[in-house]
Amino acid sequence: MLYIAICYILPRIRRQLERKWHKTRTNADWNRYKQQCYAVNKLIDSSKSAYYTDLINNGSSDQKTLFKTVSNLLHTNTIIRYPSSPDPMSLANSFSDFFTQKIVKIRGDIENELLSKNIENPIPDADSCPYEFHTFREVGKDEVLHLIQRIATKSCSLDPLPVVMLNHCFKDILPVVARIINLFLESGTMPDSLKIAVVQPLLKKYNLSYEEFCSFRPISNLKFVSKSIEKAVAVQLTDYLTENHLHEKFQSAYKPCHSTETALLRVQNDILQALDNGDSVILVLLDLSAAFDTVDHLMLLTRLSKRFGIRGRVLVGLPHTLHPGNCLFVLRELIRY
Repeated sequence: MLYIAICYILPRIRRQLERKWHKTRTNADWNRYKQQCYAVNKLIDSSKSAYYTDLINNGSSDQKTLFKTVSNLLHTNTIIRYPSSPDPMSLANSFSDFFTQKIVKIRGDIENELLSKNIENPIPDADSCPYEFHTFREVGKDEVLHLIQRIATKSCSLDPLPVVMLNHCFKDILPVVARIINLFLESGTMPDSLKIAVVQPLLKKYNLSYEEFCSFRPISNLKFVSKSIEKAVAVQLTDYLTENHLHEKFQSAYKPCHSTETALLRVQNDILQALDNGDSVILVLLDLSAAFDTVDHLMLLTRLSKRFGIRGRVLVGLPHTLHPGNCLFVLRELIRY
């Protein structure tokens, strides 16, 4: 309160001194007015510095928040632009066709490459896992509340209410949401209405041409309930892998305490150790186009069953959450339209 009072009082004194100088036009009044201007400007600068310092410090533990804060401070946000099209509906259909045909083409090229070299589609390892995860456990209201609090507050256009508004009354509808989640965990099937996602095309890099469809990547946004089911499944699956030590040792994504930072530290450490030992180092980087979308489902299910011991209703239910089937490709303009 004292700081706010000072911020209010000092500018008021400056204005008084300015009016006095306009009346007297003396050097003494002019010097007092200049000193007060300096004090006010210094106070404003220190206030801005303290505000932005707190803003950055508060987001230092969350990379996403930190990068977003820095982008806002540097004004790097660009205007969203899309390829030329006669109307939003045609543009949405064009994007949908491009993203769909891209996957079809990649999978076709892989199959043709295997056929040309007489290579059969590789079969996952036949190792049998000594552990089994075949039934989801029921989640309680408190656990559901904890899960929801860990989900981002970003709303989907298909939600009847924005998530921000929903948070204020969530405790009242908690039993309903918990019941919906448990019905999926019990049956292993998700209604088609919960598989629909709004997909927004975003430029891969800011300097790419927005007139070419290949410059965009699809970002999907599911409904709030669908995200809740995904989170409940992910938590139980992660707990199972952790308890039975089934995690991939060098996996640095979708794994607690293993991010891009830990991956870079590991690579740097290995390179430095090799150089210290007098060895040569070759770094091979592989970038797969649409890696998740082109995964062979049969191979994925076989690997989940044999390598990780996921069977029964859990194996039936996982594809529903890993790959939302019926994605609706809609632009923001089309939603408004």
